Amino acid sequence: MWCLGVDGGNSKTVAVVIDGDGRVQGLGQAGGSNYQTAGLRSASRELQRATEMALAEAGIAKEELASAVFALAGADRPVDVERIEGMLAQLGTPHWSLVCDTHAGLRLGGPAQVGVVLICGAGTNAFGRSPAGAAVQTGGFGWLFGDGAGGDHLARLAFRAAIRAWEHRDPPTLLMTQVPAHLGFADVPAMVEHFLEQPWPQIPLELAEVVHDAARAGDATACALLEELGRELALAAHSVLIRLGWPAAQEASIVLIGSILQKGRDPRVLSQLSRVLEERGWRHRLVIPEAPPVWGAALLALDSAGVRLAREREVHLGRALWARLSSSA
Repeated sequence: MWCLGVDGGNSKTVAVVIDGDGRVQGLGQAGGSNYQTAGLRSASRELQRATEMALAEAGIAKEELASAVFALAGADRPVDVERIEGMLAQLGTPHWSLVCDTHAGLRLGGPAQVGVVLICGAGTNAFGRSPAGAAVQTGGFGWLFGDGAGGDHLARLAFRAAIRAWEHRDPPTLLMTQVPAHLGFADVPAMVEHFLEQPWPQIPLELAEVVHDAARAGDATACALLEELGRELALAAHSVLIRLGWPAAQEASIVLIGSILQKGRDPRVLSQLSRVLEERGWRHRLVIPEAPPVWGAALLALDSAGVRLAREREVHLGRALWARLSSSA
């Protein structure tokens, strides 16, 4: 038996083919497939690329798949689902289903899929499911619609902080030199001049890593940015719990997904996240899976096929896939 799991985000798409024992037999990677940012045509192309690569490595045809789960960023509203399902139907993958990428993240937290998942990669999203089965999403639509986290957002804040410090609006910060240097400019004025010439300036995502580097060096501004990110993530989790009607006395698992939370693991982000949740009276447990989001999609595909692995095996195989993806990055 063969199953396909696909995780599609803003910056990349990963597909895995696994057998009935959960062993990865094929892996494929392509560009971003969030249709909200890439468009349906580009998203379809990248999904097909990643899927075909995984199938080719496994040495099987798509018709042999017992189940397939596409866990995609952008599958937020009914209208989004309708559009994406129309796109997926044209790929010709049998026995497929579509979920938002948050569902795959929550599945990494355990087979019960109860609690809250916070995604913080290039973008951000929050989703939760109560023990009674109620489900709620908060965010996922960007800064204008209330979000205040994600790598893209953090990168823009770093860019802005460097300019404000150089102009003496704010205290000096390492970002004042590190941001322009990372982008290949001699100083802030040269950087500003370049980006002012762009009709729609796009701030590179990797500036989020610059913030982490500056914070590790003790820079107060960078530390404050990461603490604010943790606070925003906590408020998103608080929103989900409130809207779910989660019992205050019941501990909630908060599953943390995305490069900033799974790889960055900055103590300022995590401590602020916990502190704000505690201030609002929530008993909680932070869960940081040592597995990539695509593994959650693969587990959902196994669930759909009626196969349930022992939890210890789920965790072990997820770690192995995480190591493989990290070594190929």
